[in-house]
Amino acid sequence: MLDQRLVRNQPDTVAALLRRRGMEVDLSGLQTIASRQRDLEEHRSGLQAEGNRTGRAVAALIRTGARPDSDAVTALREQGNAIKRQVAQLEQEEHQLDAALRQQLLAYPNL
Repeated sequence: MLDQRLVRNQPDTVAALLRRRGMEVDLSGLQTIASRQRDLEEHRSGLQAEGNRTGRAVAALIRTGARPDSDAVTALREQGNAIKRQVAQLEQEEHQLDAALRQQLLAYPNL
């Protein structure tokens, strides 16, 4: 199976090595999927960091004496829950892309 990082970062090298093995391939589809997957991963990581900051903000508010059912705490919790839903959606899309990418990568021999 081909290394997806290699396909994403050095598609010309991969294509040349596959040509040497007698395969003429267009890696643009693989490259697109791999790049999209990486973009989703970066976006998901950013959202997770934002969710963590929101959670810490909730804890800090409560530590400073805010009531857990106050409007400020409730608003932050709702924001955190919305972020969690977005992260879950991105993870699902990431898994689908990963499965599609793996399936396509398996069609090519090792270099």
